[in-house]
Amino acid sequence: MGIVILVQLFNLQIVNGAVYRDTSNTKLTRESTIKSVRGSILDCSGNVLVSTDMTFSLDMYKTKVEDSILNNSIALMTGILEQNGDSYNDNFPISINPFEFHFSSEEKLAQWKKDYKIPETASAQEAFYLLRDKYKIDSEDVNEIRRILCIRYEISTKGYSATKSIKIAKEISRESAVQLQENGSKLTRSKCCCRTC
Repeated sequence: MGIVILVQLFNLQIVNGAVYRDTSNTKLTRESTIKSVRGSILDCSGNVLVSTDMTFSLDMYKTKVEDSILNNSIALMTGILEQNGDSYNDNFPISINPFEFHFSSEEKLAQWKKDYKIPETASAQEAFYLLRDKYKIDSEDVNEIRRILCIRYEISTKGYSATKSIKIAKEISRESAVQLQENGSKLTRSKCCCRTC
């Protein structure tokens, strides 16, 4: 009996350990408390003094996934948001068409290049493509690359973990929330969560 248990334990931990670990990482569940809606407050003649609006936000949690999976998830999320006219966090300091840096001073630009290991003489376009290569973005579409870089830059500046999310967008439309839920199976591995606020 002991030998059977040891063989099964070896099978679970050594032979199939990586498979079960990946499955475990992608099937984590998280409970959040959502406070109930307070309702509207009316005056004595029925006029609304205070009302409650339901809004949705998009959060992302860290998981162990390949860059290609993370980048594809970000491209899908930001594409859905843009399609429905919703905005997402965009603090990426390089614009396209034309390529330009957006820094308040040359010193801040120099420090940013140093922090991201970009050569001092690099142009905005060169820096853009260096970051594309750094984050292993496969797309050739400049707009899609920039959308992915926006979120990857947000992640690198603010950080996130398996328990602490990073907010991708807030006050998104119901259409975006529904489409994100519909594409949940494609986003699950990178732990994207559409939350009601």
